[in-house]
Amino acid sequence: MKNKLPILIVFLLLFISILTIVNATPTEDLPHTDPGEYAITLDGKYAYINDDNAFIMAPAELHGSGWTYLNFTAKQYTGPIDLALGFDTTHLKPKKAEFYNPHVVEWNTNHEQVFFNVIIHNNYSGEPLDYGNSYNTHQRIIDHDIFTYDDNLNINGTIRISSNISFNSYDNIEGNNYTIYWHTEHSRIENYVDITNKFSVLPESLHNDYDGKNKWYYVKEQPISAGVEYQIRILVDAPPQVGEHSYKYDVVIKPSGHTFGSSTTYILDPYWNTSFSNREQITITTNGTSTPADYQVKLNISYESEMQADFDDIRFTNASDSEIAYWIESKVDSNYANIWVNLSDAITDPGSDIIWMYYGNPGLSDGGVGTDTFVQYHGSATANYNDTTTFLSNIIYESYIKMTDISHNILLGTSDEAGASGDAFQIQTYTQNDLRYFYSKNDGTQTQISEAPDFIVNTYVRVKLTFDGTNAHAYVDGNEIST
Repeated sequence: MKNKLPILIVFLLLFISILTIVNATPTEDLPHTDPGEYAITLDGKYAYINDDNAFIMAPAELHGSGWTYLNFTAKQYTGPIDLALGFDTTHLKPKKAEFYNPHVVEWNTNHEQVFFNVIIHNNYSGEPLDYGNSYNTHQRIIDHDIFTYDDNLNINGTIRISSNISFNSYDNIEGNNYTIYWHTEHSRIENYVDITNKFSVLPESLHNDYDGKNKWYYVKEQPISAGVEYQIRILVDAPPQVGEHSYKYDVVIKPSGHTFGSSTTYILDPYWNTSFSNREQITITTNGTSTPADYQVKLNISYESEMQADFDDIRFTNASDSEIAYWIESKVDSNYANIWVNLSDAITDPGSDIIWMYYGNPGLSDGGVGTDTFVQYHGSATANYNDTTTFLSNIIYESYIKMTDISHNILLGTSDEAGASGDAFQIQTYTQNDLRYFYSKNDGTQTQISEAPDFIVNTYVRVKLTFDGTNAHAYVDGNEIST
């Protein structure tokens, strides 16, 4: 048999999947060693985590340069924390960071004044003061001259006056001329403490593309107390964009000295799209076999009250917040849905991949597209399908199919031409004899084997055809067809 088989002939309902068994576990937590301990909730334009240990809230999206406010409260922990910020582009970065901590700021200003022809009288204590402040070291009443100028007569003159002065020190310039020195105390309440100089950039080896964020900044050992509401505001610098643009970022908070990713680490990954009220994390774990990119996995999704009853508002993204294709195989409204999702990222065994399921958007219609989800997809009963998919060698041709009527037959396989008269191998059902057949043709010479029973109506079965260049095999639900 030749290795190049460009024509596919299929009858009835068919979709084809690159398939390896994996475990798909929907959860409500973020990357965390104790799954399920906390969930992200969307409230308007903000995403937040709120559990028995912490409250963390941040804007769901960044749309450009400006201040971004992060709020958090440790409900039980008192001590230093580490804070990290991850962004999805090296061009988006924090220019300034300030920690909300209302406090009094105090400072002094220094002053001096020259007095001429001074005569010092009694010590003075009280107000008002013409120069200085009551808290300065010395207070006196003095007589002194001030210079005047008469514009009409164009002559200089002096006036003798008395002043109440307060000062810390003085210099005798000459004769009865003196310079006095004093300070003024100032204070104001400031709400934020600048922590910009505490931020560092994580080395590339530690932050490269974690959770789709390729630039990370962190500040360590910021002291906090349990039960106190804290806020950090960050002045973000974003490049100019044409039209509306949103930037993705993560917020990570943990007690100082604790291991990143431990059960005490909180990772707030704000939403891919704020038009959805809810999202859940789903972890796909390999089970002994690596999976390629654009691999399909079947999920059983239970209905949540925030969803549309018909599951039309469900959408999926990968860990980098890129939307991925899906197709709803079957569902019971307000109960459950069986959904196939195309994983865009390869997984090396043993390993796992994280995707996000979004829902809670009453204005959406079903976005599932079978042709985008599977290598090949045929979503209705028909007499004949011809596809020009080319197989070069070591064929593993695997599909889920179902027969929609007892009077129908299924023919699934590959051939070098539409009539399947040359090279071909295929599985066919034959309802008259309640059998399923495996046919193989090499230059028109046919070999076949059969077994009972025929396929069950409206029930998906997993069929697989393989050819290694010498031998062809056919399987139904993992069992090889045999005579």
